[in-house]
Amino acid sequence: METPKPRAAPAVWAPGRVLPPLLWALVCAFLLCFPVDQARRSAAPGLAHWQAPSMLEASIHAFLFFVQAALLFYAGLLRGRFGARGSLVASVLVSIFYGALPEGLQRWLPARSSQWEDVAANALGALLFGALVLLAFPGWLRTPGRSVAG
Repeated sequence: METPKPRAAPAVWAPGRVLPPLLWALVCAFLLCFPVDQARRSAAPGLAHWQAPSMLEASIHAFLFFVQAALLFYAGLLRGRFGARGSLVASVLVSIFYGALPEGLQRWLPARSSQWEDVAANALGALLFGALVLLAFPGWLRTPGRSVAG
């Protein structure tokens, strides 16, 4: 009887690993660059000048980049080069950078405005993910060379 061969680890840049963070990044880009005034008018014509409370808006920004950092870390794209801790740091830093990028682009979009508070909320979401992993799930950082996904 033949012994079963162990399955090979999936390639680091396999579509199953790359697509979730990439698709989420596209969702974030769409949401952060969508003309808000037009969306508000079409959603509620009587509330054309309504603005979401700043705490709700900041929470949405933080959530978007918490998920972005989580997907990047879970994909394990940088684990082979930096190890588990380095991958966590890189995932958070990439998410912070990516959170600042759309805010900078909003300066040139007609129906959008760029705000430092949004950049801070984006960074806070990514940093919260990093803190959560360090404090609540330290076991994810103890297996060198392995992705959380596999």
